[in-house]
Amino acid sequence: MKKKAVIVILFIVLLLTSVNVYASKGGKYTFKEGNLKITVPSNYVVFTRDTTSKDADIKKYGIDISKLQEYFSDRNVYADILTDKDAEIIVTILENQGSKDIYNLTEYLKLYPDEFENLKNSLLKSFSKSDDISNISLYKNDKYYYIHFEGYNGSDKNYADIYLTIINGKFISLGTIPLSNDPVNSSQKTALKNFINKNVSFYDVQPIPANTKPIEYEESIWTRVWPKVCVPRFLVL
Repeated sequence: MKKKAVIVILFIVLLLTSVNVYASKGGKYTFKEGNLKITVPSNYVVFTRDTTSKDADIKKYGIDISKLQEYFSDRNVYADILTDKDAEIIVTILENQGSKDIYNLTEYLKLYPDEFENLKNSLLKSFSKSDDISNISLYKNDKYYYIHFEGYNGSDKNYADIYLTIINGKFISLGTIPLSNDPVNSSQKTALKNFINKNVSFYDVQPIPANTKPIEYEESIWTRVWPKVCVPRFLVL
């Protein structure tokens, strides 16, 4: 098996100028903008901001590379991970005054444990009448706090199951979006939670600033968060 793999690699290298480069299935990815590292299982297909038109999966799925790059840029998306024929995981990284003020969600909630309800209420106020949010809760794995919410984004007309945290003053979210108009199912929810727990890590995480205080909640803290992290699905298979 190893010998065969070496032959295949050499063959691709030798013919690199005349064949398409095949997408690496899975692998380890670092996104310095969010001090984020993810390890993607080998059976997942990954598109990032570095994906080019030569990627075999771009052609396989009939993706317009310019539209993919526009989608990434406009929506603060850094990775679009196709988990199976039914869903994708979207990784977003963005910053606003709210993320700067909280800076580190885990340390912030350890310092002010009662603040989650205020965060939750502020988030609820930012939803439009067309949104249908079925759940907002606080989730903690062995290292980090996440705000977990699930619902229907009326503006983009799709469902999502999302885990959002704040690291070094930036919102980091990972959300599963079905490739159809169906809500997220139980297996997709489990797959996302397992991915968060086993495949996501952060590096060079800075401590919360010494002068951090409970923030004054305004709708503006979340104004750009829900539409940006509950992005429309890009892949329709």
